[in-house]
Amino acid sequence: CERGYKIIGDPLITCEENGSWKGNVPECIFVDCHNPPPIINGTVILSTNFTYFGATALYECNENFKLEGVSRRLCSEDGTWGNDSPICVEITCPSFNVSENLLVNAGKRLVGDIAKFSCTKGRILIGNDTRTCLSNGRWSGNKIPICKPVECERPNDVENGRVIVINEITTYGGSAEYHCIPNYNRIG
Repeated sequence: CERGYKIIGDPLITCEENGSWKGNVPECIFVDCHNPPPIINGTVILSTNFTYFGATALYECNENFKLEGVSRRLCSEDGTWGNDSPICVEITCPSFNVSENLLVNAGKRLVGDIAKFSCTKGRILIGNDTRTCLSNGRWSGNKIPICKPVECERPNDVENGRVIVINEITTYGGSAEYHCIPNYNRIG
C-alpha cells in the first residue's frame, strides 16, 4: 500500500499450478489513529478534525496548569499517535529558603496562594510581610523580608543614680539594672 494506507487481509497470494491465484486480494485503507486520548485538566484539539495518517493533535492545559511533555502529536503510519501523551500539572511556586528567625506560611503554594511572613519572638520584620503565587509559577515581589532583633537602645539615666546595661546588650532579652548613689533609695 502507499504511504498513509495499511493493508487489510493477506498481503501474499500464490500462483497455483492450474494458473489461478490462491488467496483473497487484500485492500488498502487509510491509516486511522482514532481520537487521541484526553488529558486531565486540559484539552486536545484536532487541527484538521481528522484522525488519519498525518493528522495533528494539539494539547493545551486549563488555567493555572502547565503542560509537561510534547504539546503536538502526529498520527503515524502504523496507526498510533507519536510521542507520549503530555500531562497537565498544577502550577506551584517554589518553597522559600529562609533563615531560622524568619517564619513563612505559604499554604500549598498554588496560584493565588498568599505567603505570610513573620519573625520569631524578639525580632521585627523588615520588608513586605506577604507575597502572592503568580500564574507563571513565581512569587510576587523580588525580596524576601528579613528579621532583625528588637532594639531597645540604652535606657534613660536616672537622677541620683546610674544604669548598668548587663553585657552592654540592648536587644530583646537584654537587661539593665538601676543603682542609686549612697543616701538615696530606689523607688519602683
